[in-house]
Amino acid sequence: MSIGYATARNISKRSNNLSQQTSYRAVGVTNPTIGMTASSATTQTGTKKFGTASMLMSSNSGYVQNSSGDYAWWPEGTGSWTIQWWQYIPSAVSGTTSRHVCSNNNTGGGLGLRLGTSYGSGTINALNIFARGQADMEYWNYTWTRDAWQFVSVCRSGTNLYFHVDGLYQGAASGGSGAGTRNFSATTGLNNIQIGNAQDVGMNGIYIDDFQVFKSTAKYTNSDYSVPTSEATLTSGTTALFNMNGTNGGTSFPNVTA
Repeated sequence: MSIGYATARNISKRSNNLSQQTSYRAVGVTNPTIGMTASSATTQTGTKKFGTASMLMSSNSGYVQNSSGDYAWWPEGTGSWTIQWWQYIPSAVSGTTSRHVCSNNNTGGGLGLRLGTSYGSGTINALNIFARGQADMEYWNYTWTRDAWQFVSVCRSGTNLYFHVDGLYQGAASGGSGAGTRNFSATTGLNNIQIGNAQDVGMNGIYIDDFQVFKSTAKYTNSDYSVPTSEATLTSGTTALFNMNGTNGGTSFPNVTA
């Protein structure tokens, strides 16, 4: 399965003959593609925030991953970056084990986020930033709302970290080892990027919509902001945008990058 990938603005959509695939062509620019592999992850039309569907992980090992190894859109874990998404956690999802949101799938390290305080344990009532295979991590204790959509954003600017839920700034991190350096980079280079499981308990039973990455931009700092009221689109600094649209039960996740 492959998804659309564009490298400039003035993007126009075109169709092709691949089921549930969307491609995007940048004017005057060759249209490269990256592959996305889905494992126990499907589009769901019954529970969505915007567009036609959202993504549901249906097992602890569920994820979507860029199978081609194209990771240029993912933050290195240093400098400034923003990762944001909508999430829906049903009441039935256990609150006693952390859930992995996304990361660079590399045992040598790389930026990742999880709904919990530590690897494979702890509680779902937290937001954790980590570097795979390294001790440097920070977390915020936070009690997630159930059976409702929440907008989550995590930013790094310099060595400062910022965490917002539904546009509300959550203050300084609650703790973590390696505090002060806040370096979430890989030690042996980047690898495939996963949304969902990556050597951790996955997002089983949790829905994600409009997953957006700003590789070199800190969009939100220590003040509140208004959450989006419509489907995410390409805005300045966007390096990846997964709108999660599709038909019910589909395994293709069209991606736009700019």
